[in-house]
Amino acid sequence: MRAAFKAEVKLINSDGSVKIIEYVAKVRPNNLMPDIQIHSADALMYQASALLLEEFKNELGQCHRLGMTYRKKCVKLQIVWPAVVIEGSIDDPKQIYFFEKALKGL
Repeated sequence: MRAAFKAEVKLINSDGSVKIIEYVAKVRPNNLMPDIQIHSADALMYQASALLLEEFKNELGQCHRLGMTYRKKCVKLQIVWPAVVIEGSIDDPKQIYFFEKALKGL
């Protein structure tokens, strides 16, 4: 099980404007020796699932057997791409965070 908390990331655009992006940062509390491979595998699984969900979303959005209400909800599905953030060296990390973009309710 992971502990989750709010994380805000400041993004500075090429034009100098600043945007704050809200993420959910997750940490494995029982992971005494942080291991990048575990988090990398999780990130790859999330990305593979997101690709499948995107295809599923497109198919459902075009399915005329579904009522319009459900088709509109399908269009609103949001795909989340995760990130793995390392604190310290990649070979000997002090802490590893698994970031997911925070989604607002529909």
